[in-house]
Amino acid sequence: MTDFAKLACPSCGATLNVPDNVDRFACSYCATELVAQRDEGVLTISPIVDALKEVQAGVDKTASELAIKRFREDLRELTLTRQRVFSDYERCARAIADREAETRETREKARKAALIGLIQLVVAILLFVVVANVVGRMHLRLFRAIGLLGGVVLLCWALFSAWKMVSQYVRSKARDRGVPTDLVQERDEAHKELTRLEAEIGGKNQELEKHLKIVSS
Repeated sequence: MTDFAKLACPSCGATLNVPDNVDRFACSYCATELVAQRDEGVLTISPIVDALKEVQAGVDKTASELAIKRFREDLRELTLTRQRVFSDYERCARAIADREAETRETREKARKAALIGLIQLVVAILLFVVVANVVGRMHLRLFRAIGLLGGVVLLCWALFSAWKMVSQYVRSKARDRGVPTDLVQERDEAHKELTRLEAEIGGKNQELEKHLKIVSS
């Protein structure tokens, strides 16, 4: 013998006789599809749409829990990758800064060497002219010879000093290689990779927040 339970339709409020062996039926008054749910002897009925929504909500929460685990693993890997790329970027940036400082120092030394050599050459020529004029006015041949010899020695010293300074300038310019292009390229590539990783991490964090809200709702 089939037992019946009297329950009100959740849609129209009409009293319905619900058999104990039926799980899905339609209201005889408003034709709403209903589903019967039994929990520890307690019978409840609800529109099948609401029941499906509850099932879908449970499915969504389960999917979100799996997505949360996957996103957290991805974020952990991306964070480690970002740390490695950032270390490479800092290494390249420090190397470039050191090379630029070395280049500035080398160029400054070269400029000073060239300036000193030029000044020494000009001073020596002026002194040689002065000595030559003084020697030309001397009457004694001995004094003339000594003065001329001193002027020649002075000019030779100036020429040697100028040659030495110019050689130092040339060597400095030869050592002035600037910043290697491959190092600059490596730094720029690391910067681009950092920008991409930060954007990806930001997007995954947003997705993670959405799934956390679904699970907590």
